[in-house]
Amino acid sequence: MVMSSAAIKKMTTRGARVTLIAIVALIVVFWIVMLNKTFIFDTIAAWTYGPSKEMADIRLSLDLTTDGERIFNASHPILNSREDFNMACDSYQNETAVLGCYAGRQIHVYNVDTKELNGIKESTSAHELLHAIWARLEQTEKNCLKPLLDEVYNKSEKLKSELENYSEKDREDELHSRVGTEIKDLGSELENHYSKYFKDQDKIVSYYDSYIKPFETLKNQIKELSKTLETLKKQIDEKTKEYQARAEKLNQEISEFNNCASTLNCFTSRGEFNARRGELTAEQSAVNTLYGELDTTIKEYNSKVGEYNDNILKNQDLENLINSNKEVKL
Repeated sequence: MVMSSAAIKKMTTRGARVTLIAIVALIVVFWIVMLNKTFIFDTIAAWTYGPSKEMADIRLSLDLTTDGERIFNASHPILNSREDFNMACDSYQNETAVLGCYAGRQIHVYNVDTKELNGIKESTSAHELLHAIWARLEQTEKNCLKPLLDEVYNKSEKLKSELENYSEKDREDELHSRVGTEIKDLGSELENHYSKYFKDQDKIVSYYDSYIKPFETLKNQIKELSKTLETLKKQIDEKTKEYQARAEKLNQEISEFNNCASTLNCFTSRGEFNARRGELTAEQSAVNTLYGELDTTIKEYNSKVGEYNDNILKNQDLENLINSNKEVKL
């Protein structure tokens, strides 16, 4: 059958329309993918993640939202041993304790294995998750968060001290993680932001409070013991000075009394002799009491010095425990 030119033209037009529609559809799909590429890539990456039993438990403990869990899984969080952690996080500073890092789009958490710092791995995992989230935020979102984070920063001497050496760019990233994992009652805007990823941000902060408590307790004890030692040292100095002066004076008076007693007519009566001897005996008793008090204070001081040193060593052990470049057995 021979087709007419009109039929051929109609088919050509229809084919052109189909091609145009297909091209438009491809363009639409392309832009949908481009606009949602992070979501798509994260979804695919999350599907390929198989956490260890402990990391799965940590993920459950964080009580993440759907978005939070997707990004967490997409970041393939892993608990690292000392050697693996140092390599992954380039952590080789002996004096700096690094608990986690977000490197190569993966969350690494140093596997601190002790019940004394309960919550440390949960807190670190949440902290690094917020780094992963910050990396995914659009600049407009970061610009909106910046003044809110800076307001918290300006009210916290602790944050100012800990972040003073960060560059402005790195400081905002780190501040975003610290504020979200360490501070409660942030105000509605910041709380709304963190609620996109954590169902209960207060619970996240409680993990930080739990593991930091032993450090704070030791810090406060060391501070109080330092004050006590300063007070006791002052008392020892004062009592020593008083004791030495009174003992020296008493020895001189006893010598004079003995010399006088051996000299005829030094005392006018037996009563005067007894009275003077009584005075010296009373002063001797007082000086002995003062010596006893001084000895007790010195023993208390030495005991507190021992307690102070024990706490310093305990704090150092805990510091070493969270430092991937140190080895310590508690």
